[in-house]
Amino acid sequence: MKLLGITDTVKAQWNYMNDHAAKNETSITMYVQPELVDLSVFPQAENSPLIGVNGEHPFFASREYGKELFTKALEILKPWIVAI
Repeated sequence: MKLLGITDTVKAQWNYMNDHAAKNETSITMYVQPELVDLSVFPQAENSPLIGVNGEHPFFASREYGKELFTKALEILKPWIVAI
């Protein structure tokens, strides 16, 4: 089994992927598996309190932004994925 890690070379291009359960990860999930995302849990929209979230409020997530991030991630990782 081979593991694919984020090296210093990749990290320089990866700076946009630095959140947890926030706008970026939520957007990617909305693109890849939208049935897992329920933004109705934020009844106060962007003013809803957050616990365990690091980054921009997930209320601002979108499928379109998720597609952009996912595509960019694949472009960055493609050389390593192909080499496996």
